Amino acid sequence: MGFRGGVLRDDAVLAKLGVKNGQTVMLVGSAEASVERPAELQNIVFEEDIAANKEAAVAAAAQSSTGYHVGLVNLGNTCYMNATVQCLRKVTELESALIDGTPSGPNADLARALGQVMSKLREGIAVVEPTELVGALRRHFPRFAETEGGRHKQQDAEECWTSLLMALSDCVRLPPQLGGALAVERLFDGELETTQTCAEAPDEAPSTSTAPFRKLSCHIEAGMMFLAEGLKKGLQGTLEKRSPTLGRNCTYSTRSEISRLPPYLVVHFVRFSFVKNVRKIVRPIQFPMTLDVADLCTAPLRAAVSTVRRADRVVEDLNAGL
Repeated sequence: MGFRGGVLRDDAVLAKLGVKNGQTVMLVGSAEASVERPAELQNIVFEEDIAANKEAAVAAAAQSSTGYHVGLVNLGNTCYMNATVQCLRKVTELESALIDGTPSGPNADLARALGQVMSKLREGIAVVEPTELVGALRRHFPRFAETEGGRHKQQDAEECWTSLLMALSDCVRLPPQLGGALAVERLFDGELETTQTCAEAPDEAPSTSTAPFRKLSCHIEAGMMFLAEGLKKGLQGTLEKRSPTLGRNCTYSTRSEISRLPPYLVVHFVRFSFVKNVRKIVRPIQFPMTLDVADLCTAPLRAAVSTVRRADRVVEDLNAGL
């Protein structure tokens, strides 16, 4: 590099060339050799270097280097809906059915609006404004359109989740290669086996029945610290009904077990208490990253799960060379 009529070499001392502290120096010319970008910076893309489709490339580079994806604009206390949509996106079969399928029935417009939002989120070009979706949600479920002081009220994400699944349950189907079944029923519905016992009539045989379920509830009470405790509590209860043995109403204890697991098991942390007035329960509950529900299953299902587990361990041992 030239400097005052000479060449500035690598071993030159700038102080001897009259360069003062804080002085601005302009470099003119070109490098003798190109400089390789360090490996840890390979995923970084400078916006000014992008020519065609700049917006999409910036978003793709951001996802590639950080692992994060574009999000949803809060349209005024719509965080409950945004969180629900992001959760539903993790169910890839449902996402594909909404984007690629053709919804039918009275709730088809809501399903299409949700599919359009998921399509834009999948593209990852820019943040998404779910205007049509929130409008469709409020038309189908007016409680989400309630206002207070000129603004839409805050709502509960679990209520939004339940409402959306109810609306989608009869209008969205899986593709033929996945059986063509109703998506919500196939992906989220399990089965509970419930046994009812009358403590006042020990000679009365317990009654057993089965019913579908779409979520398990973790009931949070004083002193409760772990998810497993809350789930077990939610599968137990009492009810009053007429006893054929005693000929009068009696209190029965109920105990439910999972007799069929769904592909996606939904767990609801029940954080709102409605005793006297609405109160949010903020007690922290510890939960594992991998939820083991074998203890909540019927004996036949537990045995089937154990067989699959043993097979999985054999495969893992083989892959590890053991």
